[in-house]
Amino acid sequence: MHAAAILLVTLMELLSHLSGTWRAPEERTPKDNALDQQVFGAGAVDVRSITLTIAPNGDGDLQIRRSVVGKTGKVYAPSITEVKMHIGDPITLELGHLHPTTTVTSAEERYLDGDKEHWQRDGSKVSLSLVDLTSKELNIQFDTPDGRGAFGATLVRSVRSTSGTGSQSRRRPS
Repeated sequence: MHAAAILLVTLMELLSHLSGTWRAPEERTPKDNALDQQVFGAGAVDVRSITLTIAPNGDGDLQIRRSVVGKTGKVYAPSITEVKMHIGDPITLELGHLHPTTTVTSAEERYLDGDKEHWQRDGSKVSLSLVDLTSKELNIQFDTPDGRGAFGATLVRSVRSTSGTGSQSRRRPS
């Protein structure tokens, strides 16, 4: 696709393509320093999962789930960061990728155990990019004012399972 054609992408066309649920593969990073092994045990990993749901009107909900999982499967410090955003104009072209304007309307991080602490993550930013309207991948960059928890990832559209739904016709044995 030529750059001139890409620049003619309307917000409605882009949102039509982006609407739905996007996920990144679960990321597992070993916790292998001495302190982590003392606290969580040998074989523990940091786990991060990312889900982005985009509505046809451009409203988006980014959920970042983090925890530490021990070798035996015990979960430590589960947390979720929830970012509400809106995707709108203008759509720019940078290095061959479409970049819609993304405005964070709220961001909150909360722990799911213990005292259920939570705090606002004011100043957080999200940027999205994709190659074109046929792209099966969506790149995301999440930035925080202090850099803690910032990351970049590639998301793919979540496929809905159809097994076990709907009616099935059955033949009688002959």
